Amino acid sequence: MQLLDEFLAYEQRISVDTKLRTNQFVKYKSWYVSENYMKKILVYPMLSVEDKIHPLRMRTVLRMAINFVMRRTAKELFPSTSDVIQISHPVYLRAFYNTGHGHPYTLKVVCDTKHCKYSEELKREVALREQLTSLKTINIPKVLSAEQRGDAFFLLKEMILGRRFNARTDRTLYRESLLPQLRDTYQAYGVRYAPIQTFLPPDMTAKVTRLLGERADGKSFVKALKNVIERNGLVAVSLCHGDLGAGNLAVVNDTVFFLDWRKAHEGMIIADLLKTTVKYPHHYYRVKDIREIMTSNFIDNSCLFEELVTAGIALETLRVNPIRIPKLLHIWHHHAL
Repeated sequence: MQLLDEFLAYEQRISVDTKLRTNQFVKYKSWYVSENYMKKILVYPMLSVEDKIHPLRMRTVLRMAINFVMRRTAKELFPSTSDVIQISHPVYLRAFYNTGHGHPYTLKVVCDTKHCKYSEELKREVALREQLTSLKTINIPKVLSAEQRGDAFFLLKEMILGRRFNARTDRTLYRESLLPQLRDTYQAYGVRYAPIQTFLPPDMTAKVTRLLGERADGKSFVKALKNVIERNGLVAVSLCHGDLGAGNLAVVNDTVFFLDWRKAHEGMIIADLLKTTVKYPHHYYRVKDIREIMTSNFIDNSCLFEELVTAGIALETLRVNPIRIPKLLHIWHHHAL
């Protein structure tokens, strides 16, 4: 494709030198920032919400700054014309082009080796994005090019330049943009109903009991969970984003865009919607808004909303840091009892 050809013409191979594939300073993700873009990164904490910058966590900004200082004298480590390179794995790379190319782009590159799960994930994401685009129900970055080149798979897409979704101040956007888009997408993709036990581990009660220990509120939660499993009501199932945290939600002109569909899957709608709450448990209004969406569109008579919340919170207790479990139980007490 012509656009991808233009990028690869001056990036040569996969945009980055093999020296970039090791990082002795940061174990999880390596960030490499160009000299020009670093100036914008350094003033990021002082930018107003109207400034156009790809949504970033403050710890990500700090990580970029540290990596930049560590490597600023080694110019050969940044052979790309992109503004930022992120390496999450030796075979997985993302490059961000914000300035100097006419339009903002994000380029994902995965080495397509025989046993590389990231390659299959990226190809599946491309197919899913095409399907979501055809549904016309949700705002996502446009795919500009996706193809195999040699032993690498390339995905070039537009970069959404907006601010991060703010869990504290964006209640109106949550109700009027985020939830309606998800509702319409579930409905357009298709909603089916399945027994709730289908989406819970067979030893769910035992696992949750071990995590909660002797907590008084934990015992009441386990009792409620047992009742939900025994009743085994029907739960609404559809295509779920899977990771609805603020880092994957960008706001542009009072409209929410949904980023990063790597974890998308077919699952419980209630679990998908609760993702926006369990990460920010002190914002209780979200569950009230979720209740309204669910009861109006996705509740079967065999299962109460409170039971769905119990099941969703139980799944999250198995996934989150145990330190956050008391906050999850607080959400459950506030909305499910």
